[in-house]
Amino acid sequence: MSADTLASKQTDHRRAWLWPTLIVGLLCVHTIGLIFVAFIASSDPSFAVEPDYYAKALAWDESRKDARDPALDGFELTTHLRPVAGKQALGHLTLEVHRDQQAVEGLTVEAIAYHIGRADDRQAVVLTESAPGVYAAEVNLRRDGRWEARYLVTTPDRVYAFSKRMEVYGSSP
Repeated sequence: MSADTLASKQTDHRRAWLWPTLIVGLLCVHTIGLIFVAFIASSDPSFAVEPDYYAKALAWDESRKDARDPALDGFELTTHLRPVAGKQALGHLTLEVHRDQQAVEGLTVEAIAYHIGRADDRQAVVLTESAPGVYAAEVNLRRDGRWEARYLVTTPDRVYAFSKRMEVYGSSP
């Protein structure tokens, strides 16, 4: 074998590995890029997935029974979310319940409050009766803007589940 033939075989051997190496390299770069983008997307604080969404979907029919509008049963509900004066980032979540112009006492009221822009940062609170028909709890208002409160009100007759959106300003530091 001549030296030219040996050099030609080595060049052909290197050339044969060029395309598979290039393809594997591009696939690796693509995979690393996808992992990087997925990490950035999932670490975004405004990204949120509904907690227990699969269990909620399975129990959809049962939960629709609880979603009955309390106004259909004669309840008048007023909700407020207000910053506490002099205390930064602290607020009062209140629910006033009346029926036939009378305050409704002795209810069990639970709520989940969260800022719409940070729906993954949820605060579960139990509202206690602070006056006849007025139920209140303290929540941490870390930012101004639109908030949602999801209520679960238990009366002697039934359970009501509903949500209210409210605008809050003057709360953030």
